[in-house]
Amino acid sequence: MAAFTFGEMWVGITFAILVEIVPKNLCSLVVGIFLFVISNVGGNLPVVIDPLSKLIGYREVLYLFYPGGFLIGAVIFAITGVVLRRGHH
Repeated sequence: MAAFTFGEMWVGITFAILVEIVPKNLCSLVVGIFLFVISNVGGNLPVVIDPLSKLIGYREVLYLFYPGGFLIGAVIFAITGVVLRRGHH
């Protein structure tokens, strides 16, 4: 439960950032595109897990995608924060 809570904390922040940095007339379009991409990437992940599990095993694939996904998300979030901070100075 704690991992899910912390894993989903980025969603609200991401929407707030999108709405702030995008012109007001494009907000709904950008949020729609964002939701489309997130749904398709997350929705199609099981299609990728099965073939990879046959190559390297289920445990390794889960290690790759579950904590690896959190790590990649954290790195991208940190990079975005640094880039946005530089843009405001």
